[in-house]
This record gives sequence, structure tokens and C-alpha cells, in this order.
Amino acid sequence: LFRSIAAVQFRRGNMDFRPKDRLFFPRANGNGGASNYAIPAANGRSAELPAETAENTLEESFKGFLKEWQKPKKTLHEMKATVRLFMELMGSDRRTATIEKPHIEQFKNALSARPRAMTAKQRALSLPELLKTLDPDGDFEKVTPTTVGKAISFLNSFLDWCEQIGRAHV
Repeated sequence: LFRSIAAVQFRRGNMDFRPKDRLFFPRANGNGGASNYAIPAANGRSAELPAETAENTLEESFKGFLKEWQKPKKTLHEMKATVRLFMELMGSDRRTATIEKPHIEQFKNALSARPRAMTAKQRALSLPELLKTLDPDGDFEKVTPTTVGKAISFLNSFLDWCEQIGRAHV
């Protein structure tokens, strides 16, 4: 019964889905915003989880994200590689709150320009350095749109999490 009620409430926008523990909780605020979650306290009442500040860097935010994101080892490795590339391009000291859609588009274009197969020397370079060394008219095979889409999906998961807890507004 709870599962069906929660599913209806979730579709109506009255519930939050917390990835860490896979449970539904009523929203703490009725506006559907990304502020505080209502978390059941040990005494049965709701305890408030304070929203994170927008002062966190990408690196700090990603560390927090990894604590909650429970996925298989291979998926975790791919996620770390994607966010590492994004941080190389944007700077790991960039504030998470400053990330906007043009930055994601820039990342997508940078990923699309990468070669599908790279030498060890190319793999050792950061993404901006690699892009500088590549010939734009070169006849190398570029990564597939599927690979780019997968990376954007990983980045989207991370940025969605940041938005949910108040660290970003992409």
C-alpha cells in the first residue's frame, strides 16, 4: 500500500526520491524546490537537512556526490573519468553554482572532438591540452555520439544532484 501511495504522490510532485537510500520522503517545502529534504528522525518526527551552500567547488561537490551515488564499480569508474574531464576543461576550483548550459555545450563539443583511439602520450594530456594538439582537419576517427551521450548523461546525473541540494542551478 505504501509503495502505491508513494508512486502516486511522486508523480504528483509531492515526494522526493533520495538516491542514497532509495526511499521516498515527503517534501519539506510544498513548492517543489530543491531546498531541504524531510528526513525521518529516530523519534518519528521530521529532521531538516540543511541545503548546501553554493560556495563549493566542482571537486568538493563531486566528493559529496560520490558518497551518495551507489553504482557498480565500472559505472563509478566511467563517472569519475567523465567528471575529471569536465573539471579539466572548466577548472576543478570553479564554483559549482557558476556552471551553466553553455559550459555543458562546450564540454559536449570538446568530447566530440576527441579521437576514438589515443596514444599513451595523448592520454597523458589534459582535455584542453589534447584539444590544442589535435589538427581540426585531421583524418582521425572521433568518438561516437553514443560515447558523448553517455558522458553527458553522467555529467547530468552529477549536476542534477548538485541542483537538488542547492549547489547549482543549471
